Amino acid sequence: MRIFVNSRNRGVARVMRVVAVVVAVVSLTACGGAVDEESPRTVSIRTLKSLYAGYPVRITETLEVRGVVVGTDRYGEQSGQLVVQDHTGGITFSVDNRNLHETYSLGDSLHIGCVGLTLGGYGKAVRVGEEPANGYETSPIEWAHWCEIATDCGVGQEPKPHVLNYIGDLGPHHIGTLVRLSGVRFVEGGEPLSEEGVATTRHLVGPSEGVGSLADTLEVRASGRSDFHSLLLPVGKCSVVGIAGYFHDAYQLVIVSPDDIFPE
Repeated sequence: MRIFVNSRNRGVARVMRVVAVVVAVVSLTACGGAVDEESPRTVSIRTLKSLYAGYPVRITETLEVRGVVVGTDRYGEQSGQLVVQDHTGGITFSVDNRNLHETYSLGDSLHIGCVGLTLGGYGKAVRVGEEPANGYETSPIEWAHWCEIATDCGVGQEPKPHVLNYIGDLGPHHIGTLVRLSGVRFVEGGEPLSEEGVATTRHLVGPSEGVGSLADTLEVRASGRSDFHSLLLPVGKCSVVGIAGYFHDAYQLVIVSPDDIFPE
């Protein structure tokens, strides 16, 4: 028995094939993937950071990292820096733009092509920028270049900090990520976070597993350039949210918003 297909059915079939091709191309070229064989290889932030060798390293592979924004210059504390975090860790991208918060919000999902960029150390913490300059291991990424390599895939879930029970729980995998400590107190309670324009180190103490250990104390670093530099630190116990960092031989915390200190 023959099955005859009239011209109308053939036209419908052609349209359906075209639609199928368009859908396939769109799905491949969206934030989840790419179509050509030279598309970048996606790696975790932990893997990217592991490429740093103690000296500036230029990335020659077509690598891409994907993560969410957990730190911007919204209140002026991290000028020209964008902190991006995935499930393995976080890293700072140095970008030549003093108003990154006008483009990116906390929770924005980014895909960042890293080929040609440079991994460098800043106080033993790894960050990403352009080639070394002015005595630093990286220089800021030019804004025009950044716009070419960074794809904003929209706002995802609001980033939630890792909740730490003790200051001593801070480890290398927390560097560049959002963390929260509860039941701590500022040694300098009642004083401002910093003087205007003056980089200042404050100190959090407790809770701790062992009284008297170095892990009982955590440095809180403030640039003095934030909109909330004059914020008075609470007296007594509080909870604090910030970006974990490391400078030379000490872990640090950078508070990026005036709403990230909660008196208890």
